Amino acid sequence: MSNLHYLTNIHLKRLDQERLGAEDEDVPLDMIIHPSKAEASIWLIEEVHRRTSSPHHLAQVWTADPMYHSFIDAVFPKLGS
Repeated sequence: MSNLHYLTNIHLKRLDQERLGAEDEDVPLDMIIHPSKAEASIWLIEEVHRRTSSPHHLAQVWTADPMYHSFIDAVFPKLGS
């Protein structure tokens, strides 16, 4: 996953969490928002991230995420004897 996709994924998770407790919480998002509008909004979010995100901020957000560590390979792989 690229850095921009990572930031967009965080943004979309926050939007999804805001639905908790709403009347339409169980309604699939594609029934609420037309898929083409959803795709267009994701491309806009990606553009904002591409133009405004600093590598320093991304590194802070990424290392604070507990899931980050589950997807990182060891720097030094274990070698057989």
